[in-house]
Amino acid sequence: MSAEVSAQITEALASSPTPLTVRELAQTLGLPPNEIAEGVWGAPERFSWQPGGHWTLAAQKTVARPQIKAHQADTRTAVISPQDGVELRAIRLASGATLRVVRQPLDSAAFFTVRSQGADLQLVFNSTHELFERLPMPFDSETGDDYRQLAELVLAAWAIQEAEAPTASRRGLEDARLFWGRRVLELLDLET
Repeated sequence: MSAEVSAQITEALASSPTPLTVRELAQTLGLPPNEIAEGVWGAPERFSWQPGGHWTLAAQKTVARPQIKAHQADTRTAVISPQDGVELRAIRLASGATLRVVRQPLDSAAFFTVRSQGADLQLVFNSTHELFERLPMPFDSETGDDYRQLAELVLAAWAIQEAEAPTASRRGLEDARLFWGRRVLELLDLET
């Protein structure tokens, strides 16, 4: 579109008390409608489409630039909750893989989750779970050595889940418990 056609459209819209359609602009300016359509659609910074296929001049948009001065310090001391979490421990498994134990907020009611990262595993404890308001975070050296109540609670929760599971899924939970027992022995072998 030429600058001349754009100027003519601008003048016609500025002098009109109401928005105009492409056809009305074409009649007013004596130009083909396709040339007018190309002009208004091709310059969204100058022309604004209105409901009903009408066109008007686009409002000038101001650019807001915040007035931050160099002497103003950021009031945040640190990121509130790290995206990747805080690694509590890394355990090298007999298979050569690494089990990374991480503490991080999760958007879930689960108190932990397991993620696969290639050959490695990540055990993520939900730092926002209510359980950890009352009991120590596992693998967290800052919380002390008394994890007996936590272990008892986890085992009791497992027992209730297995006992109340429908018959069709109970077999899978029993198998998982057996495999869990084997994995515990593997981890004990690593520590000795």
